[in-house]
Amino acid sequence: MPLDDGLPIFHLTPQPREPHITTLTFTVNGSQPTASYTKTRAPDVDATYSTTLHDAFVPDILYATVIATPEIVQQQSSSPGSPPPPAKVLLPKEFPLQLFNPDSTVIVTYNYSTFRGNFWEFSLPKTSFLSPTASRLDAASAAHLNALSHLPRATFRWRKEGGVLSKSMLRCSLVSPANLGNGPKKAGANEPDIPIATFEGLGDKKGMGDITIYQSNLKRVEVEDLKGLEVVLVLSAMAIGDMWFCPTSLMFNLTPASTSSPATAATVASPNGERRRTSSAPSIPPPAIATPTTQHPPHVTYPQTRRTSYPQHTPPPQQRDYQSRRAEEAARRAAQLKKEEEATLRMLAEEEARERQRREIQVERETQRLRMVYEREKAAVMQQQQQQQRPPVVGGGGGRLPAVGGGGGLKPIQEGKKVSSRKSFLGLRFGGSGGDAGARTGGVGGGKVRGGKLSKKGSSMF
Repeated sequence: MPLDDGLPIFHLTPQPREPHITTLTFTVNGSQPTASYTKTRAPDVDATYSTTLHDAFVPDILYATVIATPEIVQQQSSSPGSPPPPAKVLLPKEFPLQLFNPDSTVIVTYNYSTFRGNFWEFSLPKTSFLSPTASRLDAASAAHLNALSHLPRATFRWRKEGGVLSKSMLRCSLVSPANLGNGPKKAGANEPDIPIATFEGLGDKKGMGDITIYQSNLKRVEVEDLKGLEVVLVLSAMAIGDMWFCPTSLMFNLTPASTSSPATAATVASPNGERRRTSSAPSIPPPAIATPTTQHPPHVTYPQTRRTSYPQHTPPPQQRDYQSRRAEEAARRAAQLKKEEEATLRMLAEEEARERQRREIQVERETQRLRMVYEREKAAVMQQQQQQQRPPVVGGGGGRLPAVGGGGGLKPIQEGKKVSSRKSFLGLRFGGSGGDAGARTGGVGGGKVRGGKLSKKGSSMF
């Protein structure tokens, strides 16, 4: 179980059918696991621990390799004639970790101390990339390549923690310069080490484990090649866990033939405990001696070098599931993007249609307004022209005025009807002769109005 899901974590997941192949998936802040590295241990190299670290998606990209050989000690029998005891396998005190692009070698050293405890130490140069130069001689010279060895280096240590009441784990720390022991210490110079990473799952039977990187503390690490530091931390933790906390015979591919072979028995332990080199037979046997019946020249046999064959990197089930989910997610995003584009185009078309309709309505309204203005102006002009063409009205016999009656009120004069004079009950008459405008009744007594003058009515008898 990792310490914190928010930190960068590499989960070790071996393949069920090929346990020597382990896939490292990367998670940070609880994200979905992503395959980053593939660790492959060669199971067919006798008496050798050989492992490589490749890219999870491109197996041709090789990041680093580790090759370590144990020391097999052949013990002598205590009494003559008795079979020798089984050989003793001693783990290497150091092993190289080879980095590629740029090429460099990191030596991981095992240190045993009664007071400080056991730890594995390695160092990295603080400057990994030199300033470019235009000289081809500098680029090809060995002095230019070895210039990194004289630069300041940062020292790291893996230590084992826990084991009785808690699970065993490895913790890597950046060693303070005051704790390296190089030279006299100054007062107040006891700076604590900076934790960098932890490895949980030592000696797990299923090969599971978690490598946690303390990302916040990496800002205090003065190492230029952070990718190289990550590769070294991951591969060195797995190599230490395999060689020191897993079955030795399984990790180093030890067989009874390899432990008893004189070629691998480089040293023999004497009775007093001292180690000495044995005068073993040369690795290349002498040429065979021809017999009289041999007609061909002697044939020299050389030991065949066993070629290391690495298994094919087949993606684990989790990686295949992740790839399928990734393809489905990509298809879903493409479909969603297509729908969004279609919706956007549809919305733009609708907006353009509404804008065109609004403009048509505005044009129609303006046309109606201009038409009404034009009709009003036309009617005013026509009315003015008619008034100018109409002749003036002159008073006389050409027309008739309305008659005034005794009952009050004006009565309309009908054309073509002659207006007759009216008599009053006193014998007076109104109006004149011919086409006068009308007659009006005067005062008491009979009389006639003639020519605008009142005349007396004549008697019917006289």
